[in-house]
Amino acid sequence: MGFGTIFFLSVASGVALSTLCSQAKLGIKALCCLMAACAVENLTLDYAFEPRLERPQAFVELAKLPGKQPLIVLPFSSALDKDLSVISWGEYARINVNYMNWSLALNRPLVNGYSGQRSKIMLEFPAKTRGFPDERSLKALRSIVGLRYIIYLPGYNPALDQALFDSRLSNNPDLTLVFRGTDGSYLLSYNPEFAIDDSTYLLAPPRAAQVYLELRCARLSSSPGIHVSIAGQDANLGTELINEQFLVSTDGSWQHFGIRLPELSEKVRPIRLIFRDVSNKDLFIRNVSLK
Repeated sequence: MGFGTIFFLSVASGVALSTLCSQAKLGIKALCCLMAACAVENLTLDYAFEPRLERPQAFVELAKLPGKQPLIVLPFSSALDKDLSVISWGEYARINVNYMNWSLALNRPLVNGYSGQRSKIMLEFPAKTRGFPDERSLKALRSIVGLRYIIYLPGYNPALDQALFDSRLSNNPDLTLVFRGTDGSYLLSYNPEFAIDDSTYLLAPPRAAQVYLELRCARLSSSPGIHVSIAGQDANLGTELINEQFLVSTDGSWQHFGIRLPELSEKVRPIRLIFRDVSNKDLFIRNVSLK
């Protein structure tokens, strides 16, 4: 759209100038002045760059760890309004672009990002994760396929209750404190194990890959097993893309399963993996990864 607008204005300006010159309403000197003004209108001799911010110590520490498991950095924004929406998208952009720059050397997938076309994660996750590490935020984070590391930067949350944060962190068995820097930054490992029901879903990237997970049925019986149905949908349109059936044994052991993801032309809409007819079956899931 921007190119078309500029092209149209250029053609219209040329026609207008040609008409004025042909009718002798614009002298050659005035025309030269007008063209010179147009040429230097957007001339900028000095570009104001923000000073480079020092990478928080948690990023430096994560760079030392092997693997390429995905990472998320919190908080997304320093403040939300009464409707739990981002107050300043300009600040959101600055904070998350900082996260992107600091993560470049890690060579890991990063959940954070910024775009003028606001994604589901941009619109929903700032509110869902504002109380991290509370139950609501962890429930949202465990929906991201393969997420293994969380970096938390208290400096971007002026309303943080440090004592409550540390208490919740120490009392959650799914979160492991890997590193805490002298600058206050946290590096956490997240490997949840949780019960699943018909409301459980996972968000996976829209590219050809394999999702691996472990399932366990805690209801012991002599039956051959419990059938589990997992469907994959376009998270925005609801179009069904995958339908997998698994048989989970009832001997209480963990079993490995894999789901192949299709390659989608639209790269910004995740694939939502949903579980069907699993409520009240004492099913648990852990070690969800993407390869």
